[in-house]
Amino acid sequence: MRRCGFARAVAAAALLLASSGSVARAQRAIGYTSGAHAAGEITLRAAKVLSEKGQALDGEWRFFPGDDTRLAARELPSGVSMGKPWHSMMGKVPPDFPARGWFRMRVIVPESLQGRPLALALRYRGAVEIYVDGDRIARFGRFGRPSSEPPIVACFHPRVVRVTFGGASHVIAVRFESTWARRLAGLGFGGGVSIAVGERAKLKRYWEGLWGQVARLHVFFYGVTMGLATLHFLLFIFYRERPANLYFAVAAASIGMLARGIEMSSVAQTASGIVHGNALFNASAAMACVFSQRFYYESFLERPPRYYILFVLAGAGIVAGAYWIPFSALYGYALASFAEQLLTLGRAVLARKRGSGIIAAGGVAAAVLTTFTIFVDLGYFGGNPDMFLYGFLALSASMSVHLAREIALDKRSLAEQLAEIQRLSQQTLEREREAAEERLARDAAAAANKQRELSLVEARKRQEAVDALDHANKELSRTQAQLVQTEKLASLGELVDGVAREMDEPVAHIVQRADELQRAHAALTAALASSAAACDDRRLQRSLAALTEAARVIDDGGQRVAAIAERLAQFARVEAPQNETLQVEELVDGAVQLLEGRFAAAGVQLEREGLADVSPLTGHRRQLVVLLRQLLDNALQAVAEREGERRISVRARQDDEDGVIAIAISDNGPGVPQRDRARIFDPGFTTRGVGVGAGLGLAIAYRVARAHGGELTLAEPSLWPGDRSPAGATFVVALPIDAKSREG
Repeated sequence: MRRCGFARAVAAAALLLASSGSVARAQRAIGYTSGAHAAGEITLRAAKVLSEKGQALDGEWRFFPGDDTRLAARELPSGVSMGKPWHSMMGKVPPDFPARGWFRMRVIVPESLQGRPLALALRYRGAVEIYVDGDRIARFGRFGRPSSEPPIVACFHPRVVRVTFGGASHVIAVRFESTWARRLAGLGFGGGVSIAVGERAKLKRYWEGLWGQVARLHVFFYGVTMGLATLHFLLFIFYRERPANLYFAVAAASIGMLARGIEMSSVAQTASGIVHGNALFNASAAMACVFSQRFYYESFLERPPRYYILFVLAGAGIVAGAYWIPFSALYGYALASFAEQLLTLGRAVLARKRGSGIIAAGGVAAAVLTTFTIFVDLGYFGGNPDMFLYGFLALSASMSVHLAREIALDKRSLAEQLAEIQRLSQQTLEREREAAEERLARDAAAAANKQRELSLVEARKRQEAVDALDHANKELSRTQAQLVQTEKLASLGELVDGVAREMDEPVAHIVQRADELQRAHAALTAALASSAAACDDRRLQRSLAALTEAARVIDDGGQRVAAIAERLAQFARVEAPQNETLQVEELVDGAVQLLEGRFAAAGVQLEREGLADVSPLTGHRRQLVVLLRQLLDNALQAVAEREGERRISVRARQDDEDGVIAIAISDNGPGVPQRDRARIFDPGFTTRGVGVGAGLGLAIAYRVARAHGGELTLAEPSLWPGDRSPAGATFVVALPIDAKSREG
């Protein structure tokens, strides 16, 4: 972690240089090079102008202090002396820079660019007006702004202005005002204007792409460092024995905020935004140095050296004066902190301290890349000015790996110690167990007689309790039988009323048709006796037809009366289930065969699912067939009321956990109204109306299901996930798989 501190210190200096907007950094970041041929003159090159970056107008500009508006003209006004040379308008201004001034430069345009639509990309930190041959083509910001009001800036988001050069020579004049130029220069930032010539679309695309890359890098770096900081802060909360996690968390968070400060300075739209971002950068860099040093001391030294307090006090001073600390002071502090961290890390590596090699890998990467960034920023050579971020990322990763490794080693050491404690404890327990066994052996003989006596007493008590429980069970069974009988009698009261109503109509038909049959028979007898040709008598034919219809009606009524009597007998007597192994598919086939004619007559589509996939069950074959027949008959009556497609589905599922098989019979009829659901299984209750049924089918099915230890319920249409059954009524009978389950 100390190496991280030094790397952060050097990187802090590098980042501050980067955010200061120095001449070398600005030119390298944009990729512009000077194209001046002589003082106050620059020649445009078509290859550069038409490139993605365009050509920067960085040459020997002429600077004129004051606000003489005649300087906007193409020719220098008479009586105005030549201004002093100024290499780059975006560089740092001198201490005596006035609040307002003019920059002038002559631009030589090659023939290939004359008359071609071009654009100027303007970056500025203040109010600015651009003139070409005396004509103003752009103005940004407000002149005459009070010194207390920060000027408008545009750095990473330049303003693009259209321009067309009609001839070979043109004069560009820039009127510039910034009351904050000296303050920004004191903090290390440029305070002027930067102009590049190129094609409008390419310039916009280049700057948008450049800012996108920088923004993504800073966001990624900020997210990684803050994520590591959060992770190790939580590790410190739950594992206080490693305070290095806390120091690393604060240092990583400071590094993340450092990157955030650079981003704030880059995207700022006012000079105050640059100052705020620079202050955040200064404070974050100082905190990163302080806490990274503390991490190294905690990891490799028993306690921090005495002079560490000087670093803490200096860092606190930088944090307190973050808005006023010059770049040189922070740079010196960072270098000193970085050197101390590398020295601490070097001593740890030489002493072969645990984890020093891991951190050294990240520290070397951070030191090399940060040093590289510093030289790039100072203009010694070109390169990516954000390389130090990758060094910091490598350093943070190595520090995090070191801490994770330390925690893993601590955990393994604790596990080994725990294993040793368990081994010693096991030995102690073995010795204590042997001693206890000896004591128990001595006491066993003395306690044997007493134990036998207690066992006899306990046996008598248990027997008495068993007898009492058996008696209570018998009483409970008798009471339950009485309650069942009472309920049965109550239900039969309703049943008799329904049977009476059902039998009235068939009996009336029988009486009426019997009378007609007698009169028809008499007429037939008389006709036959009167003539041998009576066979052609119409009256005879009508009598024969009446006789046939009467016979049919009498037969139908007799069948209905017989069916009602049979259902009453089934309701009154449900035999005890027999332990016969039955296949669900065979039971369904038996019930369907009994109703095969009705299925065909009604045109019902019968769907089956899962019948062969469930286990066999035990029970009374005839009763279970009757149960399924009653449910199918109920479904047939329901679908007979609808027009169009008529569907009935029979599905089976097995629940091994509860030891039951559920058989669901669904139809696409009208369903059961909510008001009738509570009485649907009551004997004599029917929703079909008088003359259709006696209301015994579902009651019989319910009795059979209960007799087999199961349940019959009215469920929702969609019984199982993914079910595509008809959306009418669904009756589910749940039966135990074997007799033992039913008895339990």
